[in-house]
Amino acid sequence: MRAVIAGGGGTGVALAKLLMEDGWSVVIIDHDPRVCEHIVRELPSVDVIEGEATDPKVLEEAGIRKADVFVAVTNSDSVNVMSSVLAKNMGVKKVIARVESSMYKEVAEKMGLKDYIIPSESAAAQIEEMVKGVDFLSTFIKYHRELELLEEEVDKSSPYVGMSICEVMERSNDRHPIMIIKSNGDKVLIPKLGYRIKAGDKIIFLRKRSIFERLF
Repeated sequence: MRAVIAGGGGTGVALAKLLMEDGWSVVIIDHDPRVCEHIVRELPSVDVIEGEATDPKVLEEAGIRKADVFVAVTNSDSVNVMSSVLAKNMGVKKVIARVESSMYKEVAEKMGLKDYIIPSESAAAQIEEMVKGVDFLSTFIKYHRELELLEEEVDKSSPYVGMSICEVMERSNDRHPIMIIKSNGDKVLIPKLGYRIKAGDKIIFLRKRSIFERLF
């Protein structure tokens, strides 16, 4: 598998190390010659291209048409979005852009980028009101880069209605139900396997982030 990474900062280098541990071939693009020199010394197995990731010629030099994934993690939202659009148009199937600004989030969506990541505070703050004093909270705070909480409200047409927690687990693949907020909103349950979902309930799922998501 081959990855092209735009941005040779801490995130880009960390991602490169993780991918190489899994046997990936990695190319890093950065416009700063000093950064490129540093990467060459630190990661001699990585191909380093000095240039602008928004330049199609630079992307071609990086072998973009052979890449399985393109990840843009420079310190510029505009570069991340534009280089990702270029990579997508040049045939890369999996494109991920880091976007800091909500304005560029909208730009990314309008340009057809489905996978973008907005660095934010841990979701722990969102669950603190629901599970104060539960050991899970401190665990989640500690491992929040590896874990993600997803909330799904169950309406009358949801396939989850009437299912037991055990059945939900079998259906959910990489998501694991850990809490139920009752339909009246005043009760939080740590569900037993036999609990059956009702319309109006909210299911809180725990999901392990992918190797890319953990870095943002």
